Amino acid sequence: MSKSSWTVGQSILAAAHNGLRGLGAVVCVDDRLHAARWVTKVDATTVGAFSSSPFPPLGTIRWGQPEIGLRPPVPVAPAWQDGPIVGEVALLRVYPGMTPALIDAVASAGCRGLVLEGTGQCNVPSVVHQSVAETVDAGSPVVVTSRAGTRTSTLAEIGGGARLLAERGAIGSHGLSAVKTHAALMVALGQAGSVTGVREWFAAFGPTADTQAVAR
Repeated sequence: MSKSSWTVGQSILAAAHNGLRGLGAVVCVDDRLHAARWVTKVDATTVGAFSSSPFPPLGTIRWGQPEIGLRPPVPVAPAWQDGPIVGEVALLRVYPGMTPALIDAVASAGCRGLVLEGTGQCNVPSVVHQSVAETVDAGSPVVVTSRAGTRTSTLAEIGGGARLLAERGAIGSHGLSAVKTHAALMVALGQAGSVTGVREWFAAFGPTADTQAVAR
């Protein structure tokens, strides 16, 4: 049996299991069950290429049966409303030497939202903080995430430079990866529209018992 056929079979077993009810979207791969909002492909060359770090997998498939070890609550997203998927959202990966001109150019190009992928604990060069504030003041939400896992903490809770970004109006991704944050912002803009609405929309993914469940 090919690996792809095996994965499909395991996924069907998992989908039919009552234990997965209430867990939200789940990814089944390599005999492991991951929360879709956490899992990321981290290696394109090996088996076991998916990780939910810094969270553990939800469970495993053992002898054809799902075994659930972690039951985090499902984020309660705002009620779905009719609205477009907004494509005018930019995603920038920060780097040493980054200047405000790049953020200013994105804003001038007519983007309705911006995702900044910071380093470590959502670190973004301080030289662009003022441009972030100006972008938010102009009515375009700026959501900050990290290329490393940050759990579901808010920017203020992370502290340091992340807290300074929060004070300038930036929104935290609450642990979503940059790509998922980008997709979420496109949806949030169509649903909520304003900076305040987008902030509330992302708050649904914020600190909940997720962190308590992991700490058990």
